[in-house]
Amino acid sequence: MKDCLRIFVFGCMALALCGCSILANLPLIGSVPERMEDPEDYLDPEQTPDLYIPSDMPHREIEDNWVIPPITDQPRPRLFPRTAPRPESIVGEADPDLVRIQTLGPNRSWMVVQRPPETVWPVIKQWIHDNEIGIEHEDPASGLIFCEQLNLKGADPLELRAQVSARKQDAQLTGDMDWIAIRLETSMRHGSSEVHIRYLNDLEAPDLHSWPEASSNYGIERAILEVLANYDAAGYVAPTVSSIAQNIALRFKVEQLNDERGFPLLRLNVDYARAWATLQKAIENSELNIIGGGPEDGYFEIEMSRNMRKGRRQGLLAEFVRRNSNTIADLSSIRVHLKESVDSFDVFVDRATSAAISAEFAQDFLSVLRENVI
Repeated sequence: MKDCLRIFVFGCMALALCGCSILANLPLIGSVPERMEDPEDYLDPEQTPDLYIPSDMPHREIEDNWVIPPITDQPRPRLFPRTAPRPESIVGEADPDLVRIQTLGPNRSWMVVQRPPETVWPVIKQWIHDNEIGIEHEDPASGLIFCEQLNLKGADPLELRAQVSARKQDAQLTGDMDWIAIRLETSMRHGSSEVHIRYLNDLEAPDLHSWPEASSNYGIERAILEVLANYDAAGYVAPTVSSIAQNIALRFKVEQLNDERGFPLLRLNVDYARAWATLQKAIENSELNIIGGGPEDGYFEIEMSRNMRKGRRQGLLAEFVRRNSNTIADLSSIRVHLKESVDSFDVFVDRATSAAISAEFAQDFLSVLRENVI
């Protein structure tokens, strides 16, 4: 019995010694391995020698399946001196789901963001702060911001103020009072936003409660808009919601309503030029063929009949064709009219001939246009 006890005691001691040895070689909880002491080492990598492939082994050249965008100067590099550079932001017409700039005519542009206004408002406020510009007046209920008078002296070359100063020299603007006004609105699509910019160069301070009709220089306005669009697309600000900005521009730009007879219509709460451009673009996006008419006629004539059933239709257009196939077969074309209302424009449809179309047909057709409005 004593021998068994002695063997048990020595065995426990041996296990304890082995355990201590193992624990001594393990890193402490929370400790960082030696190679990870500086988490920013990856910013200064060293290139290793090229991989050697023996000549008797088959091999092929590796191609870049994903093109790496060029690295450009960032708007806030001095605030993040050790942060890895980001690729150039994608802003344009490449993808409708990204931040993009829309243009109408030679001197009119605005930014479209596929997020509601209450999430865009904090981004605008942070962009103003990061560019070291103060706010003279803001009204979240109307989505209006007037920045303080710009101090263009001594600005960092990469800052917005320096870019404005350089473009002022190119445009030969001599006034010293420079202002930026910003207006945030709802967009054509539900849950999206529009940002409009005005640049003012005048001898007097602007009316802080009235939105300027036009900028003093469109080129500078466009440059400011592009800087803001790239800032938003780059995602410098974490997504947040502004509670005070949730009621911005409650009036939608597109509404699907009925007239006094109960006949369906689309109401575009925009100006004349944009109403026609919006209607034409919605027709084109719906894959419908315009065969006549135009702004000078007050309508667009759209091809119908059996051609509507040709090809691969998708989405609401496919549903429209399926539900109204009998009516479509009896039509050669329809007309989409744009009529001025009190402070908006109404879109409604009828036959090219004197015979009327049903309210259900018109409702389905306008739903197709509504889905393709941008």
